[in-house]
Amino acid sequence: MPRSFDLVAESPTPAPRILSTFRDETYWRARLAAFGDGRPTLDSLTTATDSTTTVTMTLRFGVEQLPPPVNRLHRGTLRVVHTESWQARDDGILHGRVVVDAPGTPMSGHGELSVTPTANGSRLAGRGTVDVRLPVIGGMVAGFVAGQLASGIRDIQEFTDVWIAQASP
Repeated sequence: MPRSFDLVAESPTPAPRILSTFRDETYWRARLAAFGDGRPTLDSLTTATDSTTTVTMTLRFGVEQLPPPVNRLHRGTLRVVHTESWQARDDGILHGRVVVDAPGTPMSGHGELSVTPTANGSRLAGRGTVDVRLPVIGGMVAGFVAGQLASGIRDIQEFTDVWIAQASP
């Protein structure tokens, strides 16, 4: 059963600087190291001719790393493939799409994000959906995962701001 969540976060960093950071492999490796749960790998980082930057990462979680609701769905190592695509369009807003898939499980998720310029930096806003296709407990598990993702996205935004501040001359 799908569960959606909304999020909003303010950032002191301008949207164009965030986009240039998302094109930097050093940033992604630092981000994966900072949020290293799940033995992460950076699988690809590309920028297409239309200026869309896409990154794909794979996370692997052992049973001991998973919360009990997720452990009920999958035994052994859980593999999660996470893809983000980002593009600055003519409106000056950075548009993002996130897709998360856990092959071999009934779990998946996706979201749309925007980073809008503000007088003091930018504003991240988005909506995500987690889908756990299981009768009875699917909604409860999806609600739990959605809450974790919303919190995690804010943590990543804060990490990004700090990383940019430290990387800037």
